[in-house]
Amino acid sequence: MNVSANLTDDSSGNGTSRAVDSSLVLWRIGSPFLLALGTVGNTLAIYFLHRMKYPSSFHVFLMAMAVCDLLALFVEFVWTWIDAHPDTSACRVLRWCNNSLGMLSVWLLAAMVVQRALYEFWPNLSATTNIRRQTHIIIATLVIALFAANTYELVDLPGDGSTQCGWSDHMDQNNLYELTWFNLVFFSLLPTTIILVGDLFLVKAVSKNAAQVGLSSVSTSFSVPPPLEETRSQHSSVSTGFSSSATDFDVKVYEVTSAEKQAYDSYERYGCRCCYLFADSMKRVLTVDPLSGDWFAAIRGTGKTVSPAKSTGTSTRRTTQTYGQFECMRRRACPQTTVSLMALTLMFLVLTPPLTVQTLRVERNPELGRQEEFRFYITLALLAWYANHAVKFYLMFLTGSVFKEQLKKILRVKEKKSSYRQTDPHTTMQKATIGIRITHVSSLARTQQETDECQQLSGYMLV
Repeated sequence: MNVSANLTDDSSGNGTSRAVDSSLVLWRIGSPFLLALGTVGNTLAIYFLHRMKYPSSFHVFLMAMAVCDLLALFVEFVWTWIDAHPDTSACRVLRWCNNSLGMLSVWLLAAMVVQRALYEFWPNLSATTNIRRQTHIIIATLVIALFAANTYELVDLPGDGSTQCGWSDHMDQNNLYELTWFNLVFFSLLPTTIILVGDLFLVKAVSKNAAQVGLSSVSTSFSVPPPLEETRSQHSSVSTGFSSSATDFDVKVYEVTSAEKQAYDSYERYGCRCCYLFADSMKRVLTVDPLSGDWFAAIRGTGKTVSPAKSTGTSTRRTTQTYGQFECMRRRACPQTTVSLMALTLMFLVLTPPLTVQTLRVERNPELGRQEEFRFYITLALLAWYANHAVKFYLMFLTGSVFKEQLKKILRVKEKKSSYRQTDPHTTMQKATIGIRITHVSSLARTQQETDECQQLSGYMLV
Protein backbone atom coordinates (compact mmCIF):
# COMPACT_ATOMS: atom_id res chain seq x y z
CA MET A 1 0.00 0.00 0.00
CA ASN A 2 2.09 2.87 -1.26
CA VAL A 3 0.51 6.17 -2.14
CA SER A 4 3.50 8.36 -1.47
CA ALA A 5 5.00 8.74 -4.93
CA ASN A 6 2.91 11.84 -5.50
CA LEU A 7 4.67 13.56 -2.63
CA THR A 8 7.74 14.16 -4.78
CA ASP A 9 5.95 15.20 -7.95
CA ASP A 10 6.07 18.91 -7.24
CA SER A 11 9.29 19.00 -5.27
CA SER A 12 10.94 21.26 -7.82
CA GLY A 13 7.93 23.17 -9.01
CA ASN A 14 7.17 26.81 -8.34
CA GLY A 15 3.97 28.35 -7.16
CA THR A 16 2.89 25.37 -5.14
CA SER A 17 0.30 25.86 -2.42
CA ARG A 18 1.07 26.12 1.27
CA ALA A 19 -0.40 22.64 1.83
CA VAL A 20 1.95 21.08 -0.70
CA ASP A 21 4.95 22.94 0.70
CA SER A 22 4.06 21.84 4.23
CA SER A 23 3.66 18.22 3.16
CA LEU A 24 7.04 18.26 1.39
CA VAL A 25 8.82 19.73 4.42
CA LEU A 26 7.09 17.28 6.73
CA TRP A 27 8.02 14.34 4.52
CA ARG A 28 11.66 15.40 4.05
CA ILE A 29 12.13 15.76 7.81
CA GLY A 30 9.91 12.98 9.08
CA SER A 31 10.90 10.13 6.77
CA PRO A 32 14.67 10.17 7.51
CA PHE A 33 13.95 10.61 11.21
CA LEU A 34 11.64 7.58 11.30
CA LEU A 35 14.08 5.54 9.24
CA ALA A 36 16.90 6.29 11.69
CA LEU A 37 14.66 5.72 14.71
CA GLY A 38 13.34 2.46 13.34
CA THR A 39 16.76 1.22 12.28
CA VAL A 40 18.21 1.77 15.75
CA GLY A 41 15.18 0.39 17.58
CA ASN A 42 14.66 -2.72 15.48
CA THR A 43 18.38 -3.49 15.38
CA LEU A 44 18.57 -3.28 19.19
CA ALA A 45 15.46 -5.45 19.48
CA ILE A 46 17.00 -8.12 17.25
CA TYR A 47 20.26 -7.98 19.19
CA PHE A 48 18.63 -8.17 22.62
CA LEU A 49 16.28 -10.98 21.64
CA HIS A 50 19.14 -12.91 20.07
CA ARG A 51 21.04 -12.75 23.38
CA MET A 52 18.20 -14.34 25.33
CA LYS A 53 18.98 -17.77 26.75
CA TYR A 54 15.39 -18.94 26.99
CA PRO A 55 13.24 -17.19 24.35
CA SER A 56 9.52 -17.77 24.70
CA SER A 57 6.96 -17.77 21.91
CA PHE A 58 6.32 -14.10 22.66
CA HIS A 59 9.98 -13.27 22.10
CA VAL A 60 10.13 -15.37 18.92
CA PHE A 61 7.23 -13.35 17.54
CA LEU A 62 8.97 -10.13 18.56
CA MET A 63 12.14 -11.21 16.77
CA ALA A 64 10.23 -11.96 13.55
CA MET A 65 8.37 -8.67 13.80
CA ALA A 66 11.57 -6.67 14.36
CA VAL A 67 13.19 -8.20 11.27
CA CYS A 68 10.03 -7.58 9.24
CA ASP A 69 9.72 -3.96 10.39
CA LEU A 70 13.37 -3.22 9.68
CA LEU A 71 13.10 -4.57 6.13
CA ALA A 72 9.75 -2.85 5.60
CA LEU A 73 11.14 0.56 6.55
CA PHE A 74 14.03 0.32 4.09
CA VAL A 75 11.88 -1.06 1.26
CA GLU A 76 9.12 1.50 1.72
CA PHE A 77 11.42 4.51 2.00
CA VAL A 78 13.61 3.36 -0.89
CA TRP A 79 10.45 3.06 -2.94
CA THR A 80 9.45 6.65 -2.21
CA TRP A 81 12.94 8.14 -2.61
CA ILE A 82 14.00 6.65 -5.95
CA ASP A 83 13.89 8.97 -8.94
CA ALA A 84 11.42 8.94 -11.80
CA HIS A 85 11.03 5.62 -13.62
CA PRO A 86 13.39 2.84 -12.59
CA ASP A 87 13.71 -0.50 -14.28
CA THR A 88 10.37 -2.27 -14.50
CA SER A 89 11.65 -5.46 -12.86
CA ALA A 90 13.06 -3.57 -9.89
CA CYS A 91 9.81 -1.69 -9.59
CA ARG A 92 7.80 -4.90 -9.44
CA VAL A 93 10.09 -6.47 -6.85
CA LEU A 94 9.90 -3.37 -4.65
CA ARG A 95 6.12 -3.29 -4.84
CA TRP A 96 5.95 -7.02 -4.09
CA CYS A 97 8.25 -6.74 -1.06
CA ASN A 98 6.51 -3.60 0.17
CA ASN A 99 3.03 -5.11 0.23
CA SER A 100 4.20 -8.47 1.56
CA LEU A 101 6.28 -7.05 4.42
CA GLY A 102 3.53 -4.63 5.39
CA MET A 103 0.98 -7.43 5.56
CA LEU A 104 3.41 -9.70 7.41
CA SER A 105 4.01 -7.15 10.17
CA VAL A 106 0.28 -6.74 10.71
CA TRP A 107 -0.51 -10.45 10.69
CA LEU A 108 2.34 -11.31 13.05
CA LEU A 109 0.76 -8.99 15.59
CA ALA A 110 -2.65 -10.57 14.99
CA ALA A 111 -1.15 -14.06 15.47
CA MET A 112 0.47 -12.97 18.75
CA VAL A 113 -2.86 -11.70 20.04
CA VAL A 114 -4.75 -14.85 19.03
CA GLN A 115 -2.16 -17.18 20.55
CA ARG A 116 -1.99 -15.23 23.79
CA ALA A 117 -5.77 -15.05 24.10
CA LEU A 118 -6.12 -18.81 23.55
CA TYR A 119 -3.57 -19.68 26.22
CA GLU A 120 -4.98 -17.15 28.67
CA PHE A 121 -8.39 -18.81 28.52
CA TRP A 122 -7.19 -22.39 28.08
CA PRO A 123 -3.80 -22.56 29.84
CA ASN A 124 -3.87 -26.36 29.85
CA LEU A 125 -3.33 -26.32 26.08
CA SER A 126 0.37 -25.74 26.67
CA ALA A 127 0.63 -29.11 28.41
CA THR A 128 -0.16 -30.84 25.12
CA THR A 129 1.32 -28.32 22.70
CA ASN A 130 4.89 -27.56 21.78
CA ILE A 131 4.47 -23.80 21.92
CA ARG A 132 7.79 -22.82 20.39
CA ARG A 133 7.41 -25.21 17.49
CA GLN A 134 3.86 -23.98 16.97
CA THR A 135 5.15 -20.40 16.85
CA HIS A 136 7.77 -21.22 14.23
CA ILE A 137 5.14 -22.97 12.10
CA ILE A 138 2.81 -19.97 12.34
CA ILE A 139 5.54 -17.53 11.30
CA ALA A 140 6.68 -19.71 8.38
CA THR A 141 3.09 -20.13 7.20
CA LEU A 142 2.44 -16.39 7.29
CA VAL A 143 5.63 -15.61 5.37
CA ILE A 144 4.88 -18.11 2.61
CA ALA A 145 1.17 -17.28 2.34
CA LEU A 146 1.53 -13.49 2.28
CA PHE A 147 4.44 -13.36 -0.14
CA ALA A 148 2.55 -15.78 -2.40
CA ALA A 149 -0.65 -13.72 -2.16
CA ASN A 150 1.16 -10.64 -3.48
CA THR A 151 2.81 -12.29 -6.47
CA TYR A 152 0.43 -10.39 -8.75
CA GLU A 153 2.80 -7.44 -8.27
CA LEU A 154 5.44 -9.35 -10.28
CA VAL A 155 3.32 -9.73 -13.43
CA ASP A 156 1.79 -7.32 -15.93
CA LEU A 157 -1.88 -6.68 -15.42
CA PRO A 158 -4.15 -5.44 -18.23
CA GLY A 159 -4.70 -1.74 -18.05
CA ASP A 160 -1.84 -1.00 -15.66
CA GLY A 161 0.70 0.48 -18.07
CA SER A 162 2.68 2.17 -15.31
CA THR A 163 6.37 1.58 -14.75
CA GLN A 164 6.85 3.91 -11.82
CA CYS A 165 7.31 2.50 -8.35
CA GLY A 166 4.58 4.66 -6.94
CA TRP A 167 0.86 4.76 -6.75
CA SER A 168 -0.94 5.20 -10.07
CA ASP A 169 -3.13 8.26 -10.54
CA HIS A 170 -5.34 6.28 -12.89
CA MET A 171 -6.86 3.88 -10.39
CA ASP A 172 -10.20 4.05 -12.16
CA GLN A 173 -8.68 2.90 -15.46
CA ASN A 174 -6.89 -0.30 -14.44
CA ASN A 175 -7.62 -3.62 -12.81
CA LEU A 176 -5.55 -2.78 -9.74
CA TYR A 177 -8.66 -1.09 -8.37
CA GLU A 178 -10.18 -4.42 -7.36
CA LEU A 179 -6.85 -5.78 -6.11
CA THR A 180 -6.40 -2.70 -3.93
CA TRP A 181 -9.62 -3.60 -2.17
CA PHE A 182 -8.16 -7.07 -1.66
CA ASN A 183 -5.09 -5.45 -0.09
CA LEU A 184 -7.19 -3.26 2.17
CA VAL A 185 -9.19 -6.20 3.47
CA PHE A 186 -6.18 -8.40 4.20
CA PHE A 187 -3.81 -5.54 4.99
CA SER A 188 -5.89 -3.71 7.53
CA LEU A 189 -9.58 -4.47 7.95
CA LEU A 190 -9.45 -8.21 8.70
CA PRO A 191 -6.36 -8.19 11.00
CA THR A 192 -7.67 -5.09 12.77
CA THR A 193 -10.92 -6.90 13.52
CA ILE A 194 -9.01 -9.94 14.82
CA ILE A 195 -6.81 -7.73 17.00
CA LEU A 196 -9.81 -5.89 18.45
CA VAL A 197 -11.59 -9.13 19.34
CA GLY A 198 -8.38 -10.60 20.76
CA ASP A 199 -7.80 -7.51 22.90
CA LEU A 200 -11.27 -7.86 24.37
CA PHE A 201 -10.48 -11.45 25.33
CA LEU A 202 -7.14 -10.40 26.83
CA VAL A 203 -8.74 -7.65 28.90
CA LYS A 204 -11.29 -10.15 30.19
CA ALA A 205 -8.58 -12.71 30.97
CA VAL A 206 -6.40 -10.20 32.82
CA SER A 207 -9.40 -8.98 34.81
CA LYS A 208 -10.30 -12.57 35.66
CA ASN A 209 -6.77 -13.34 36.82
CA ALA A 210 -6.66 -10.17 38.91
CA ALA A 211 -9.91 -11.17 40.58
CA GLN A 212 -8.56 -14.64 41.30
CA VAL A 213 -5.35 -13.28 42.80
CA GLY A 214 -7.41 -11.10 45.11
CA LEU A 215 -9.32 -14.03 46.59
CA SER A 216 -8.70 -14.42 50.28
CA SER A 217 -9.34 -18.13 50.18
CA VAL A 218 -9.81 -20.91 47.68
CA SER A 219 -11.65 -24.14 48.27
CA THR A 220 -9.35 -26.89 49.46
CA SER A 221 -11.16 -29.26 47.12
CA PHE A 222 -9.13 -27.80 44.26
CA SER A 223 -7.91 -30.87 42.40
CA VAL A 224 -4.24 -31.53 41.90
CA PRO A 225 -3.49 -31.98 38.17
CA PRO A 226 -2.80 -35.49 36.94
CA PRO A 227 0.82 -36.57 36.43
CA LEU A 228 2.49 -35.75 33.12
CA GLU A 229 3.91 -39.25 32.76
CA GLU A 230 2.13 -42.57 33.27
CA THR A 231 5.14 -43.76 35.25
CA ARG A 232 4.38 -41.15 37.87
CA SER A 233 0.96 -42.62 38.64
CA GLN A 234 2.57 -45.32 40.72
CA HIS A 235 3.40 -42.83 43.46
CA SER A 236 0.67 -42.58 46.07
CA SER A 237 -0.75 -39.31 47.29
CA VAL A 238 0.92 -39.89 50.66
CA SER A 239 4.37 -40.35 49.17
CA THR A 240 4.10 -37.18 47.11
CA GLY A 241 3.02 -35.12 50.10
CA PHE A 242 -0.04 -33.80 48.27
CA SER A 243 -2.81 -35.68 50.02
CA SER A 244 -6.03 -33.93 51.00
CA SER A 245 -4.66 -33.53 54.51
CA ALA A 246 -1.65 -31.59 53.29
CA THR A 247 -3.07 -29.01 50.91
CA ASP A 248 -1.99 -25.83 52.73
CA PHE A 249 1.35 -24.21 51.96
CA ASP A 250 3.30 -21.10 52.77
CA VAL A 251 3.93 -19.58 49.35
CA LYS A 252 5.68 -16.41 48.32
CA VAL A 253 5.93 -15.36 44.69
CA TYR A 254 8.36 -12.69 43.57
CA GLU A 255 10.42 -11.65 40.59
CA VAL A 256 13.86 -13.06 39.90
CA THR A 257 16.89 -10.88 39.30
CA SER A 258 19.06 -11.25 36.23
CA ALA A 259 21.93 -12.32 38.50
CA GLU A 260 19.88 -15.31 39.59
CA LYS A 261 19.05 -16.14 36.00
CA GLN A 262 22.72 -16.10 35.08
CA ALA A 263 23.40 -18.56 37.91
CA TYR A 264 21.20 -21.05 36.11
CA ASP A 265 22.40 -20.39 32.56
CA SER A 266 24.54 -23.54 32.62
CA TYR A 267 21.50 -25.69 33.31
CA GLU A 268 20.11 -27.83 30.54
CA ARG A 269 17.70 -26.10 28.21
CA TYR A 270 14.32 -27.74 28.25
CA GLY A 271 11.69 -28.22 25.55
CA CYS A 272 8.78 -25.89 25.00
CA ARG A 273 6.30 -28.08 26.84
CA CYS A 274 8.18 -27.70 30.11
CA CYS A 275 8.79 -24.98 32.58
CA TYR A 276 12.40 -24.26 33.50
CA LEU A 277 12.25 -25.48 37.07
CA PHE A 278 14.94 -25.62 39.74
CA ALA A 279 14.99 -26.36 43.48
CA ASP A 280 17.54 -25.04 45.95
CA SER A 281 18.20 -25.13 49.68
CA MET A 282 15.17 -22.98 50.51
CA LYS A 283 12.89 -25.19 48.42
CA ARG A 284 12.67 -22.17 46.17
CA VAL A 285 11.30 -22.99 42.75
CA LEU A 286 12.47 -20.88 39.81
CA THR A 287 10.51 -21.25 36.62
CA VAL A 288 10.05 -19.65 33.22
CA ASP A 289 6.62 -19.31 31.68
CA PRO A 290 7.17 -21.00 28.27
CA LEU A 291 4.54 -18.78 26.65
CA SER A 292 5.49 -15.35 27.99
CA GLY A 293 9.09 -15.93 29.10
CA ASP A 294 8.41 -14.38 32.51
CA TRP A 295 10.61 -15.62 35.36
CA PHE A 296 9.12 -15.97 38.81
CA ALA A 297 9.87 -17.87 42.00
CA ALA A 298 7.90 -19.51 44.76
CA ILE A 299 9.03 -20.57 48.21
CA ARG A 300 7.12 -23.53 49.56
CA GLY A 301 7.35 -23.74 53.32
CA THR A 302 6.30 -26.36 55.86
CA GLY A 303 4.19 -24.30 58.20
CA LYS A 304 7.04 -21.96 59.16
CA THR A 305 7.32 -18.36 58.14
CA VAL A 306 9.16 -18.13 54.83
CA SER A 307 9.90 -14.49 54.23
CA PRO A 308 13.21 -13.24 52.79
CA ALA A 309 14.02 -9.93 54.41
CA LYS A 310 14.70 -8.20 51.11
CA SER A 311 13.14 -9.84 48.12
CA THR A 312 13.82 -8.20 44.77
CA GLY A 313 10.86 -7.23 42.67
CA THR A 314 7.21 -7.05 43.61
CA SER A 315 6.15 -9.44 46.36
CA THR A 316 2.73 -10.83 47.01
CA ARG A 317 1.40 -11.10 50.54
CA ARG A 318 2.52 -14.21 52.45
CA THR A 319 -0.29 -16.37 53.68
CA THR A 320 -1.29 -20.00 53.93
CA GLN A 321 -2.08 -21.02 50.37
CA THR A 322 -3.83 -23.89 48.66
CA TYR A 323 -2.95 -25.07 45.19
CA GLY A 324 -5.69 -22.90 43.74
CA GLN A 325 -4.18 -19.81 45.32
CA PHE A 326 -0.72 -20.82 44.17
CA GLU A 327 -2.04 -20.98 40.61
CA CYS A 328 -3.59 -17.53 40.94
CA MET A 329 -0.36 -16.11 42.32
CA ARG A 330 1.68 -17.84 39.62
CA ARG A 331 -0.40 -16.26 36.91
CA ARG A 332 0.28 -12.80 38.30
CA ALA A 333 3.69 -12.99 36.59
CA CYS A 334 2.12 -13.55 33.18
CA PRO A 335 0.21 -10.28 32.59
CA GLN A 336 3.46 -8.33 32.07
CA THR A 337 3.85 -9.66 28.55
CA THR A 338 0.10 -9.45 28.06
CA VAL A 339 0.19 -5.75 28.93
CA SER A 340 3.10 -5.22 26.54
CA LEU A 341 1.19 -7.00 23.79
CA MET A 342 -1.90 -4.91 24.45
CA ALA A 343 0.26 -1.77 24.24
CA LEU A 344 1.53 -2.90 20.82
CA THR A 345 -1.99 -3.50 19.59
CA LEU A 346 -3.17 -0.14 20.91
CA MET A 347 -0.36 1.60 19.04
CA PHE A 348 -1.32 -0.30 15.89
CA LEU A 349 -4.98 0.69 16.25
CA VAL A 350 -4.01 4.35 16.67
CA LEU A 351 -1.33 4.73 13.97
CA THR A 352 -2.57 2.59 11.06
CA PRO A 353 -6.25 3.52 10.52
CA PRO A 354 -5.51 7.04 9.13
CA LEU A 355 -3.77 5.63 6.05
CA THR A 356 -6.54 3.07 5.55
CA VAL A 357 -9.19 5.78 5.73
CA GLN A 358 -7.35 8.05 3.29
CA THR A 359 -6.82 5.18 0.86
CA LEU A 360 -10.50 4.28 0.99
CA ARG A 361 -11.36 7.89 0.23
CA VAL A 362 -9.15 7.84 -2.85
CA GLU A 363 -10.63 4.53 -3.98
CA ARG A 364 -14.10 6.04 -3.94
CA ASN A 365 -12.99 9.32 -5.53
CA PRO A 366 -9.75 9.11 -7.57
CA GLU A 367 -9.84 12.85 -8.24
CA LEU A 368 -9.29 13.44 -4.54
CA GLY A 369 -5.71 12.23 -4.90
CA ARG A 370 -4.88 15.19 -7.11
CA GLN A 371 -6.08 17.79 -4.60
CA GLU A 372 -3.35 19.70 -2.83
CA GLU A 373 -4.95 19.50 0.62
CA PHE A 374 -5.11 15.73 0.35
CA ARG A 375 -1.33 15.51 0.02
CA PHE A 376 -0.85 16.99 3.48
CA TYR A 377 -3.28 14.50 5.03
CA ILE A 378 -1.76 11.55 3.23
CA THR A 379 1.71 12.64 4.37
CA LEU A 380 0.61 12.58 8.00
CA ALA A 381 -1.07 9.21 7.48
CA LEU A 382 2.04 7.74 5.86
CA LEU A 383 4.33 8.95 8.62
CA ALA A 384 1.96 7.51 11.22
CA TRP A 385 2.01 4.18 9.36
CA TYR A 386 5.81 4.12 9.22
CA ALA A 387 5.98 5.11 12.89
CA ASN A 388 4.19 1.84 13.68
CA HIS A 389 7.20 0.04 12.17
CA ALA A 390 9.73 2.28 13.92
CA VAL A 391 8.76 2.65 17.57
CA LYS A 392 7.78 -0.87 18.70
CA PHE A 393 11.11 -1.46 20.42
CA TYR A 394 10.79 1.73 22.46
CA LEU A 395 7.24 0.85 23.48
CA MET A 396 8.36 -2.62 24.59
CA PHE A 397 11.24 -1.03 26.49
CA LEU A 398 8.80 1.15 28.44
CA THR A 399 6.15 -1.51 29.14
CA GLY A 400 8.30 -4.62 29.71
CA SER A 401 11.43 -5.68 31.55
CA VAL A 402 13.08 -7.90 28.91
CA PHE A 403 14.88 -5.17 27.00
CA LYS A 404 15.70 -3.27 30.18
CA GLU A 405 17.46 -6.28 31.64
CA GLN A 406 19.39 -6.89 28.44
CA LEU A 407 20.44 -3.24 28.32
CA LYS A 408 21.65 -3.44 31.92
CA LYS A 409 23.79 -6.42 31.03
CA ILE A 410 25.34 -4.60 28.10
CA LEU A 411 26.03 -1.47 30.13
CA ARG A 412 27.35 -3.65 32.98
CA VAL A 413 25.00 -2.17 35.53
CA LYS A 414 25.36 -4.07 38.80
CA GLU A 415 22.15 -5.11 40.48
CA LYS A 416 21.74 -5.35 44.21
CA LYS A 417 22.60 -8.72 45.63
CA SER A 418 19.76 -10.87 46.86
CA SER A 419 19.38 -11.40 50.60
CA TYR A 420 19.22 -15.16 50.25
CA ARG A 421 22.22 -17.39 49.58
CA GLN A 422 23.25 -18.03 45.96
CA THR A 423 24.23 -21.52 44.89
CA ASP A 424 27.04 -22.29 42.48
CA PRO A 425 25.57 -24.38 39.64
CA HIS A 426 29.03 -25.58 38.63
CA THR A 427 29.78 -27.25 42.00
CA THR A 428 26.49 -28.01 43.70
CA MET A 429 24.18 -29.31 41.04
CA GLN A 430 23.74 -32.44 39.03
CA LYS A 431 21.41 -32.97 36.10
CA ALA A 432 18.63 -35.48 36.58
CA THR A 433 16.06 -36.52 34.00
CA ILE A 434 12.85 -37.18 35.89
CA GLY A 435 9.51 -37.05 34.12
CA ILE A 436 9.86 -33.71 32.32
CA ARG A 437 13.58 -33.42 33.04
CA ILE A 438 13.69 -31.37 36.21
CA THR A 439 17.14 -30.33 37.42
CA HIS A 440 17.90 -30.58 41.15
CA VAL A 441 20.85 -29.42 43.19
CA SER A 442 22.63 -32.67 44.01
CA SER A 443 23.33 -32.03 47.69
CA LEU A 444 19.73 -30.97 48.29
CA ALA A 445 17.68 -33.62 46.52
CA ARG A 446 17.52 -35.64 49.73
CA THR A 447 14.49 -37.85 49.41
CA GLN A 448 12.28 -39.42 46.80
CA GLN A 449 9.37 -37.60 48.39
CA GLU A 450 10.92 -34.20 47.64
CA THR A 451 11.65 -35.35 44.09
CA ASP A 452 8.03 -36.38 43.60
CA GLU A 453 6.85 -33.07 45.04
CA CYS A 454 8.86 -31.19 42.47
CA GLN A 455 7.40 -33.37 39.74
CA GLN A 456 3.85 -32.63 40.83
CA LEU A 457 4.57 -28.93 41.23
CA SER A 458 6.17 -28.68 37.80
CA GLY A 459 3.19 -30.40 36.21
CA TYR A 460 0.91 -27.86 37.80
CA MET A 461 3.02 -24.88 36.81
CA LEU A 462 2.74 -25.51 33.09
CA VAL A 463 1.08 -22.51 31.44
